[in-house]
Amino acid sequence: MGRGPRIGGDDGALSRSAVQRVLCQTMALLRYGGTLMHVSRDEDGPIEVVDEDGVRAMHFGTSSRQSAMNLADPEQLELSYTRAMLSALLFHDSPRRILMVGLGGGSLAKYLLRQLPEARIDVAEKRANVVKIAHGWFGLPEDPRLDIHVGDGMAFVDKAAPDSYDLILVDAYHGYGMAAEIAQHAFYQRCSLLLTTGGVLATNLWGNDAPILARSLRMLEEHYARPVLQLHVQGKGNVIGLAFNRTPSNAVMKGLREKAFALQQRWGLEFVLFAKQLRRANTAWMDWL
Repeated sequence: MGRGPRIGGDDGALSRSAVQRVLCQTMALLRYGGTLMHVSRDEDGPIEVVDEDGVRAMHFGTSSRQSAMNLADPEQLELSYTRAMLSALLFHDSPRRILMVGLGGGSLAKYLLRQLPEARIDVAEKRANVVKIAHGWFGLPEDPRLDIHVGDGMAFVDKAAPDSYDLILVDAYHGYGMAAEIAQHAFYQRCSLLLTTGGVLATNLWGNDAPILARSLRMLEEHYARPVLQLHVQGKGNVIGLAFNRTPSNAVMKGLREKAFALQQRWGLEFVLFAKQLRRANTAWMDWL
């Protein structure tokens, strides 16, 4: 009768070593509850691509998702705060020139390119690797209507021509909060000069830190027409600040509910909910809705 496999001898030791290597390799591929698909690093830290339950996300070295894409429906906006940023369309529904400060995985840029075929989009993104990953891992297309500028967002807006943009979307974060060069008076003041008549700025603010949120809203109130509106993203810590270069007319405000229904049919996003949330969070300005 032949001998069975030896337990605890040299062969066993080799087997245990092989198992340990496999386990280490497997653990190295696990990140934030999902599978690490790609990682790169620059002077600002890691940029990670993680797949979990059919959703691909971009991380900057923490569990917070900077961008996300549903792999089965990559054209849609997966994260609720990105959809909420488009509540700005309630006040300017056909922007022709758009500026985005912060690219992430490019989900908003990709969505707006499809939904607004006449629009041109400028993007200011500090990190070149973020741009590469957005194209390579998140399906951001190369498009003649999309112009991505790699560099500091403040430097970009400082050089841009006044009255250039109908819509400005600000979503510039690192792993631990808003980028320092963005969270300052000079940035928002300059952006106010870049808006066309009737233009709108939407900025993603962090609502879980009340003093920081209050400071951000005060900056907007100092440099933009009243009202500065807040939209609290349902179930999340995000607060979208909406700011205008001139106060929306009474007709615009009174017609907001009808505009929300029309936009929801056209875009397929929850604009009716956005209008209700705006009313709840801004009662001093919107009692007539």
